[in-house]
Amino acid sequence: MPGECNSCGRKMVSEEEHAGQTTEHPFCYECADHEGNLYSRRTVREKVVDRIMSERDVQDRRRARQFVENKLDNMPAWQDN
Repeated sequence: MPGECNSCGRKMVSEEEHAGQTTEHPFCYECADHEGNLYSRRTVREKVVDRIMSERDVQDRRRARQFVENKLDNMPAWQDN
């Protein structure tokens, strides 16, 4: 069951962390809706930036955005975008 979100790279260790609370979806609940439909890149970026700033006590939103953009560039969900 453990895996990684194909959109943001978040570690998913339980069904609850997957979109729709099912391991059938390759995205976490922050990156996709309950049916597994991926949110826009902008929406994903801002949600992940908010999480990183909160979890890591980061104060510089611009640097956090740059970090997240670089991460998203390398994730399978965004390879064609």
